[in-house]
Amino acid sequence: MPYCENCGTLIGENDAFCPNCGHKKTVRPSTQPEPNETREPQYQPQPEAFSEGAAAAQAPAQEVPKAEAAGSSGTGLAVAGLILAFLLPLIGLILSAAALKKCVPKDGAPQKGGAARALSIAGVVVSVVIMAAAAVLFVFNIGPILSFAASLFA
Repeated sequence: MPYCENCGTLIGENDAFCPNCGHKKTVRPSTQPEPNETREPQYQPQPEAFSEGAAAAQAPAQEVPKAEAAGSSGTGLAVAGLILAFLLPLIGLILSAAALKKCVPKDGAPQKGGAARALSIAGVVVSVVIMAAAAVLFVFNIGPILSFAASLFA
């Protein structure tokens, strides 16, 4: 079987161009290079039209859109909201709600998964539970406090 004169890759009998570099196959088959012999590939301009397999290998990589800048997905805001939900529940609730709003895509479609979204929901739940517990404790403890205050002024 012939080898490519440009890069030394094995070329199929029916291939007109090298599947590795796209170099046009010559009529005379090349011999395999000796094991001790090193071949330097020579630069040769590539033909414009060559087999599709070589075109795919030679096609320049398309620019992949970069991910959003760090922190723009709301993860930092969600973490801060969750931490503050334990210390200052009202502020934690506000930050978690803001982070949750930031996680929703512009088209309004529900988004599945995502660490920022999960942390935001956890921050909202923890804030609401702690504020509800504080409200219950306040209601049950306000009676004795008011009785004590009334006894001071009586």
